Amino acid sequence: MKKFAFIVMLHFIATLTYADTIVLKNGKKLDVEGTWEKDGKIMCVMYGSVVGIPKEDVLRVIHTEENNDNFTPQNKIEYKSYKKKKYTTQSSSRKTVLSRKGERETIESNCERKWGTNYRMVRYCIEKQTSAKSAVSYSPSNVIKSNCERKWGTDYRMVKYCIEKQTNAKSAVSYSPGNEIKSRCERKWGTDYRMVKYCIEKQTNAKSAVLNYPSTIIKSRCERKWGTDYRMVKYCIEK
Repeated sequence: MKKFAFIVMLHFIATLTYADTIVLKNGKKLDVEGTWEKDGKIMCVMYGSVVGIPKEDVLRVIHTEENNDNFTPQNKIEYKSYKKKKYTTQSSSRKTVLSRKGERETIESNCERKWGTNYRMVRYCIEKQTSAKSAVSYSPSNVIKSNCERKWGTDYRMVKYCIEKQTNAKSAVSYSPGNEIKSRCERKWGTDYRMVKYCIEKQTNAKSAVLNYPSTIIKSRCERKWGTDYRMVKYCIEK
């Protein structure tokens, strides 16, 4: 009878399959039938019952990724949902790491191609480009940033410089008076705010010069030909 009971016990132990091992901070190890996270706890199945262990008491969880029939349907849903979320997070993190690694390699390649065996300049270039890239990543996503990135690609120092100059120019343009000069310049140069600003300044100066010219047939002819393009009116009168 005792022998039979011993054999039954061995069979029972052999049929137990443990999906994970929870290692507690006090050194104890718990062999459990699958784990997942919920409400700040490590949830698990122990001897057919669902148990929650506070995360702060857990050192780590060793996964063997083994399914178990003792999971209730709800436990399985929670477990699968947790595993999917964990996998997605890990996959996303890996893609981010690989992306950053690729960007780092691009910076190094660009600097080495530019400076060759001048290693002091290669190192300086890498440091400056990396710092500029970080600054660019924190700048707001807008048409200025898109234009600068499209123009300068992986030359992050120039992207950063471009964003700063275009942003300052846009601010200056916004304070310029709304008139035919501003409208013409915006229509011509669109979202290239440095050129819009330059255009407004040159056209305004030219208009001032044209107004100071005496009224003559030449002036009338040039104004009729070039309208509000005061730079061309001024050029026409002078020539």
